[in-house]
Amino acid sequence: MFSLEQPILIETMDHTKMPVDRIVLLLVPEKFSQEGLEVISYISTLFVDNQQMIQLLEHGANEEITSYFVQKLLSYLETRKK
Repeated sequence: MFSLEQPILIETMDHTKMPVDRIVLLLVPEKFSQEGLEVISYISTLFVDNQQMIQLLEHGANEEITSYFVQKLLSYLETRKK
């Protein structure tokens, strides 16, 4: 996650402009396992229509956001074991 000094305007899916001052970048190697892709896919779903995640990104401290991700990821991995 990168915090910007100045917000930038990003065009949303409904073509409105929204100021953004934090950017989350998910990168994977070109050759990546199917299991790894599934984990990254799950992580990306945390950003879609998730009010808790939106609130954290807009107002939360980095530690709160990290804690949220770790909690969600551990829960996801635990359900995959079953």
